[in-house]
Amino acid sequence: MIDRLTKPSIQIAEFPYSGRMVPEYEVNEVREVLEWPYRIIYLINPEQLHVEVLAVVHGASSHPGISSNPVDS
Repeated sequence: MIDRLTKPSIQIAEFPYSGRMVPEYEVNEVREVLEWPYRIIYLINPEQLHVEVLAVVHGASSHPGISSNPVDS
C-alpha cells in the first residue's frame, strides 16, 4: 500500500499540473491525484518550484487537516 501511495509522487514532481484541480477549492495550485481508494491532495508552489502534499485521505472521507484556504498555509 505504501508503494502505491508514494508512486504518484514521481508523477507529481515531474508534472505537477497533471493532477486535477480539487473541486472543493477551485484553486489552480491545489491539485489531487487518485490512487483508489485514496486522494492525494497537494499544493503547487510555482515560485519555489516544488509541491507540498497537504493530505492523503480515504475517498469516502472529507478533508481533515486542510484549511479553508490552503494557498495561505
